[in-house]
Amino acid sequence: MSTVAAPVRDGGEVVAALSVVVPGTGSPNPGYGPAVRATARAISRCLIEDSGRTVSVGGVGADSTSKFW
Repeated sequence: MSTVAAPVRDGGEVVAALSVVVPGTGSPNPGYGPAVRATARAISRCLIEDSGRTVSVGGVGADSTSKFW
């Protein structure tokens, strides 16, 4: 297995982690690292901008809103 992970932050505090685990040998696909980091940064920005309010995440739940935690 190969894995790549990145922290999700709310301000300066790490509140979660995002990871991808894929079967394989050797090192993970070099594209996974930047994609996981960019996604974790995007989630972090949403947490900071929304300060824990319910936000739209596109199709999650009946009313298309959800909390990140």
